Amino acid sequence: MAVLLRSCKIHKCCEQAASVLLRSINLSSPRNLIEVKSEADFKEKVLGSKKPVVVDFHAEWCGPCKTLAPVLEGAVQNRGGRVELAKVDIDELQDLAMNYKARDDEDVTKAEQEATVEFSIPGTVVGCVIGKRGGNVRQVEESTSTRIKFKAGTLDDKIVVITGRPEAVARARAAIEATVETRLKPDDPNTVSMVVPRCAVGRIIGRQGSNIRSMQRETGAQISINSSGTSGDERVCTIKGSDTQVRKAQQLLRDAIMKITERSEAIAVPLETVGRIIGKQGSNIQRIQQESGSIITYDQSFSGDGMGRFLVRGTEDQIQEARRMLLGLQTEATPLQSAKLLAMSKLPNTGEYFSTFVSAVEGDGDVWLQEVGPNCTELDGLVEAMTSVYDNLTSTHDRLSRVSVGTLCVAPFGSDSSWYRAVVEGLDANGTATLRFVDFGDTSVVELATLKALRAEYLTLPAQAVRCSLAHVKQGKHWSVHSELDLSTLTKCSTWTPLMARVINCTSIPPTIELIDTTTDEDIDIASEMVTLGHMEWIQDTSLTLKPSVFTYVSLPSTGSVFTAFLTAVHNPALLFIQTMHISTFAPGDVVAASSSDDQSWYRAQVISYAQGDDSVLLRYLDYGDCHRVRVHMIRPLLPELMHYPVFTVPCCLAGVVPNGLTWDPAATKLVQEHAKAGQDMPLSAVISSYVETENGKLAAVTLSAEGQPINALLIEAGLAQQQQTTPAIRECGEERHED
Repeated sequence: MAVLLRSCKIHKCCEQAASVLLRSINLSSPRNLIEVKSEADFKEKVLGSKKPVVVDFHAEWCGPCKTLAPVLEGAVQNRGGRVELAKVDIDELQDLAMNYKARDDEDVTKAEQEATVEFSIPGTVVGCVIGKRGGNVRQVEESTSTRIKFKAGTLDDKIVVITGRPEAVARARAAIEATVETRLKPDDPNTVSMVVPRCAVGRIIGRQGSNIRSMQRETGAQISINSSGTSGDERVCTIKGSDTQVRKAQQLLRDAIMKITERSEAIAVPLETVGRIIGKQGSNIQRIQQESGSIITYDQSFSGDGMGRFLVRGTEDQIQEARRMLLGLQTEATPLQSAKLLAMSKLPNTGEYFSTFVSAVEGDGDVWLQEVGPNCTELDGLVEAMTSVYDNLTSTHDRLSRVSVGTLCVAPFGSDSSWYRAVVEGLDANGTATLRFVDFGDTSVVELATLKALRAEYLTLPAQAVRCSLAHVKQGKHWSVHSELDLSTLTKCSTWTPLMARVINCTSIPPTIELIDTTTDEDIDIASEMVTLGHMEWIQDTSLTLKPSVFTYVSLPSTGSVFTAFLTAVHNPALLFIQTMHISTFAPGDVVAASSSDDQSWYRAQVISYAQGDDSVLLRYLDYGDCHRVRVHMIRPLLPELMHYPVFTVPCCLAGVVPNGLTWDPAATKLVQEHAKAGQDMPLSAVISSYVETENGKLAAVTLSAEGQPINALLIEAGLAQQQQTTPAIRECGEERHED
C-alpha cells in the first residue's frame, strides 16, 4: 500500500488530510528510506511492498520540498513503526510524477509547516485542562490555532498531543502547563503505609528484589515491606516520596496484588443467552473454568431487567480470560447484538421546545441531535468508564468472535483516545467495518481487529443521538459538499453549543424539527438561513397548511382599519405572521404585559399614567413593584389566564418612622435602596409590627434589617427621618422610581 505525499503541491482542500496523515501514521526508522530510481523500482519497492509506503515526490530546485524533507526525516527518526518512506525525484522520473499529478507549484502548505509535540500531565488535572464540555481546551485551540488531543499514558498520567505551527504549539503547551501548575499542590515528600497480603509479598519483591527495584526506578518513590504486619496474613508496605510518586507506587502495588490475589466479579449477559452460555449439562461453563482457571457460578437470585448474571472468582488474569470466553459465547448466541439490546432516545412530543446539541450532520442535510440534560453527564461518565476498561485490555480480551451488520461494539473514533459505543453498518473485504457511533451519529471506518464486544453493563443508557430532518425544507438543486459544511457551521456541529429545537412531527421518519440558534444577538432559524444561502428550498405543500379549528387566534381589526402590526416570521410571501397591538389607549389601573429593556423578558404590569399621543407609558411591574416608562410597541394585552396568579409583591411601609417634612427626602429612598440592596435578591429580616391606613391604602408596617442592622433606625441616625410619636396616616410610603 502506498500513500502519496506531493512535496511540490498539496492542494488546499487536502491540507488538513495531509496533516492528519502525518500525525496518524507511525513512520519507521531512516534505515527504511527507499530511493526510487526507475518505474520498475517503484512497482517493486513501493506498489509491491507489503508495508504501507509514504511516497515523497520532490525536486532539487523545489523550495517546499526542502522544507518538508526534514519534517519527514525527523518523523522517521523519532517514530519507529511499520511504514516505509520512499523518495522520487520528479526530474528523473517525469512520467511517473505526471501519473501521480505532482506539480511544480511553490506553495508551502500547512502540513509541511506543522509540528506535533507530546507531553504528559497528571490524570487528576485533565478535567480542569479540558473544562466543562471541552470549553477550556477549545479556548486554547482557538487562541493558538492548534489542535489538541488526549490519549492514555502510564498509570495516572495522560498524554497531551498538540499539533500546529511550532510557535503556536509552544504557546498552547505553555497555556496547558500553566493550568496544570495552578491546579497541582506542591509535591512535598511524605510517607504512606498500605497493607498488602502476605501471599503477594514475594511477587512484589521479585527475585533478589528485582521487582521492587523496578517499581522504585519507575516511580521515584522508596518502597519497603516490613517483615511483620497487622496479622499473620498481612504485611505493611511503606512508601516515601512526593504525592505523585506515592500515587504511582500505590497503583503499581495494587496491580501486582490484583494479578495474584483472588477476587470476584459479576458479569451480566442478556437473559436469552444464558442457556447457550451454560451449555448442555453445563459443558460450556466447565470448559471455561478448566481453560481459565476461574470458578464460575450462575446467580439465580439476581433479578435484572432482561439480564442474567454470572459470578466469576479468581485472579485478575483468570477473570479476564473467563470474561472473554463468556462474552464470546454471548456474541454467538446473539449475532445481531445491537438493535434489540440498546434502547434509542426519544424526542419530546410534537410542539414542545427543548435544548439540544448538534453532534453530527449527514450529507443529505439531516442532523443528529443530543438533547441537553442529565443524560449528557451520564454519557460523559459512560465514555470515561468504558475508556478506563478497554484501554487496559489485551488484543484478545473482549474480542468479537463474529461481526455482522447490526452488531453492537465498542471502538475508538479517529485519533480520539476514548472508546465509544457503535453499531456496524457495513463490512469491507479489506478487513474493515463502517461504524455508526450511536451516541453521536457520526461514522468512521475501523479495522475489525480494533472492535471490542460491548459489555452488558454499558447497555443501560439509551443511544443518545437522534437523527432528524429540518422541517418545511428540502435539498436545493445546487446541494453540494459546501452545503453540508455551511449546515455544520450554522448548527455549531460538535462544538457543544446548545441550540433551541421544536418538534414539528415526532412520528415521521426521521422526526422533523425546527432548529434555532439563540446564542447570537438575533435568533437564527437554521432552515431559513439554509434557504437564504441557496442550499435548501421551502416545501410548498400541506405541511404549512394551517387548520384554524385547531387554534384560537386573536381577532384583527375590521376591514379598512389602520393599526400597528409587528412582523414576526416570514415563511414565504404567501404565508407570514404578524402580532397586532389592540391597545389604542391606556387608562391608569389597566393591567398589561410589558417587556423589560434590561433582560427582554415579559412581565405583568399596571398602568400608572399615559397621555394620549405619547410613545411611552408609565408602568409599575406588578410582581416586582418598580416603576418604569415603557414604549408603546413593547406593551401587549395580558392574557386572561395570566391573571389567575396572585401578585407576588406586597406593598408595605417602614414601621415607626416618618419624614422630617411633608414628603420623603430622596436621600432617604437612596439609603433604603443601598442598605437593603433593592433588586439584588439579598434576603432581609422582616417583622410586621402593625397594619396602618395610608394614602396608598392599608399597608403592613414592617421593620427591615440588613446584615443585623435595622434600616428603620439607620434613617433616624442619618437624620433623614424621625421617630413616629403617634399613628396618623403616613403621607407617602416612598417615592416611585421613574425611568424615561
